[in-house]
Amino acid sequence: MLLSQRRTRDVFTSGNLPVLLYANRQNAQDDKRDRPLHCHENLCELLICYHGSGVYVVDHASYEIQVGDIIYYNAGGRHEVRSSGETEIGTYCLGFTDVHLAGLPENHLVHPGDSFVRPAGQKEALLLGLADEIVNCPEKEPADLLRMQIMGAAFLMTACSIPSAHTRSLPTRSSEIAAAAKSFIDQHFTEPLQIADIAGAVNCSTSFLSHVFKEYTGYAPLQYIHRCRIGQAQTLLISSDYSVAYIASATGFESASYFNRVFRKIVGATPVAYREKYLAELRGSRKQL
Repeated sequence: MLLSQRRTRDVFTSGNLPVLLYANRQNAQDDKRDRPLHCHENLCELLICYHGSGVYVVDHASYEIQVGDIIYYNAGGRHEVRSSGETEIGTYCLGFTDVHLAGLPENHLVHPGDSFVRPAGQKEALLLGLADEIVNCPEKEPADLLRMQIMGAAFLMTACSIPSAHTRSLPTRSSEIAAAAKSFIDQHFTEPLQIADIAGAVNCSTSFLSHVFKEYTGYAPLQYIHRCRIGQAQTLLISSDYSVAYIASATGFESASYFNRVFRKIVGATPVAYREKYLAELRGSRKQL
């Protein structure tokens, strides 16, 4: 598949192709393992669902996902995907950096007011075929790597050409308070936090905060803090050799034993088991951070 130089310049304002960092296929037969709220500061991701259904949470929006849907992740956006069944939702996931789309910050795929989930429609077969070829590319020779990069750029261009289904409504005073509280937690979740601290930061009562925050994010403030901490812990587990005790402390847990309990409740496995399974599946590779 070839990309014309003119078409490339029209889509990628830098004139260069984005860099495909990784591509993988989530096995829909695996036991469900949640990947709670987390973010990637220097890359964006595109997913396409090939099996099952689930829910995608990004910032404060929640979307139902089904086969044929494309899921967009902006760099720095806190997000999670949850399967609706007892096994994993089946997706292909492609991670990119050096993405420069017109009118958007670097490594952003979606404007804040647009939909972060869109049906592929008539482009479903093309996108699934590209994703499958990329995932199964041997990565042995320079020509293979170049082919992967070109197919990755074609996948990104095609996915980003699909129009947004809707825009979000204008914010209310309650949503502004909830958004400010979410932003405060996102910046401070590794620190000791009480609901009173958050309410004080956004100048409202704890009861009002609990109500509007749950309505805005789908989680109570403490649940949201735990999911942020566990999401960050998962990133450290799969991208470093830090001990479980160190990761527990670094993500804000008062003890390793409490961290283990919360991690197992949310993810369905212990931190050690999660790390071992992840690295076994990737044959030791840690490209996906």
